[in-house]
Amino acid sequence: MPEYPPLARQARIEGTQTVKVVLSGEGTVRTVESSFQAKIAEVEKAFKKSAERAINASQLSKTCGGKTITLIFHYELHVGGDKPLFAFGPPNQFWVRAVPFYAMPETAAK
Repeated sequence: MPEYPPLARQARIEGTQTVKVVLSGEGTVRTVESSFQAKIAEVEKAFKKSAERAINASQLSKTCGGKTITLIFHYELHVGGDKPLFAFGPPNQFWVRAVPFYAMPETAAK
């Protein structure tokens, strides 16, 4: 499962990422293509790296060999503990949730 990129959490960016994974005949990752739909397009690179790391670390079934798999990751920020950090839904949809970073105000030296 990809991690929520820290910079995106800090900037409070949410969005949906579509990842297409092309597998070799043996079921190993050949290529990963990614697109991210959010209000700030410049963050796509951080989300792509996170998804690539997670996919490359995964063990995939050899029965998927030679196929292209589409995965959809929904990145959401939430404050309460009422939702799990990760959720799954068909077909190939995943929710990655995180608590936003909160800036701590600096205290002046006395």
